[in-house]
This record gives sequence, C-alpha cells and structure tokens, in this order.
Amino acid sequence: VDAGALRVIVVGAGPVCIRLVESLYGNFPNAHVLVCSNEPYRPYHRVWLSDFLSGDISREELDIPLPDTDGRDFNFLVSTIDDINRTEKFVTTTEGHQYFYDKLVIATGAKAYTPTITGHHLTGVYTFRNLKDTEALYARVMRARHIVIVGGGLLGCESAKALLKNNTKITLIQQASHLMNRQLDEEAGGMLQQKLEEMGIRVIVNDGVRHVEGDSRVVGIETRSKEYIECDTVL
Repeated sequence: VDAGALRVIVVGAGPVCIRLVESLYGNFPNAHVLVCSNEPYRPYHRVWLSDFLSGDISREELDIPLPDTDGRDFNFLVSTIDDINRTEKFVTTTEGHQYFYDKLVIATGAKAYTPTITGHHLTGVYTFRNLKDTEALYARVMRARHIVIVGGGLLGCESAKALLKNNTKITLIQQASHLMNRQLDEEAGGMLQQKLEEMGIRVIVNDGVRHVEGDSRVVGIETRSKEYIECDTVL
C-alpha cells in the first residue's frame, strides 16, 4: 500500500459509515481506512431493531456486510475513542492506543435522550437505542407481564407494536398532545392512536412518568397526573 496514501479514520459503524467507505475507495483506492466502533458487533441496521425485537427478522439479517475492499488497506477496530488531537491529527482509544489520520469522520449518529426519572436505575428499566439494549429487552419480554413505554415518537410506537406480539400488556405514555408529534399533525396522531388502541395497546397522551416505583426492581410507575400504573418493565 502506498505509504503516502490518504489516512482516514471513521468513528461509528452504521450504514452511513459503510456507504462512505465504499465511496471513498472508489475515489481513493489506495486509502488507509480505519473504522472504529464502540459496540462489539459487526455493523448493523439500527432502524431494524424493532423488527428484530418483534421476531420479524433474524439476528443475522441485521448485519451490514463490510465493504468489499478487494485487498485494500481496511481495518475494523472495536474500541471507544476517548480523545481527538486536532493539532497533531491523531485519536486516542480507551486502551491508550493512538492512530493518526489525514481526515477524520464522525459518523456516530444521534444520541437518544434518556429522561432522568426517579427510579430509572431499577431492575426492569430498559433503554432501546442499540443492539445491546435490544438483546437485553428481548430476553426480558418473554417473562414480562406489563410494559410501560415512555415516549410516543416513532421508536416508541414501533416498539409498542413489536412487544405486543409476546401477548404482553402494553401502555404507551406520550408527553405531547398526540403521538409522533414531530412528524404528524393532531388529526393524524389521533388516527395512529386509534389504530394502536385497536391492537390492544393503551395510549396515554398529555402526560408523562413522574416516578418509577420499586425498591430494587420495578413494581409500577406514577404519572404526572398522579395515576399509579402497576408494571414490571419500563422502556
């Protein structure tokens, strides 16, 4: 490989990263490319996690094939980048290893907001942001009796539908006046709510979760309107 070739580090290993690398090799076939991911998996389709949770697709179908590098200088590193030195152009991993670059691409995507609700640390409270979350939740739902989902955006609605397939009682709580308020107007949000309720999902709007109740594990939640809902899992 050409020692003077372009050195590129990509932080993040989602679909955007893979398309970037493929395009990069099309323009710079001799490039040195290092992809860094802080997840111990091959690249996967994050938007399909709800389909995996519902059992509609297999674990293998989530995977994104690595770029066809055809013998080019490509490396995939599972590690977290702790520091970026923009002056000397190198990154430092959690293990203390340094990698130099000519171009650095941050392709980590968005970071989901997790509300700091009292009791969010209890056993039975899950987030739904990545494959690790999904695998933990997948193992949980087989024995869950009532799941409260906090947030009525796209992911909240998708996860409610996916989790319903396990004959689990589902309550979806949305703080805004209607579901998917960032994408839908009030009329369309109402139609979506009616559809979910016809499926057997309880939908609460204009409300939120004030507390997650329990000593070591979840036994229920209290809404801001002071309704107590007994449950064993909060998402």
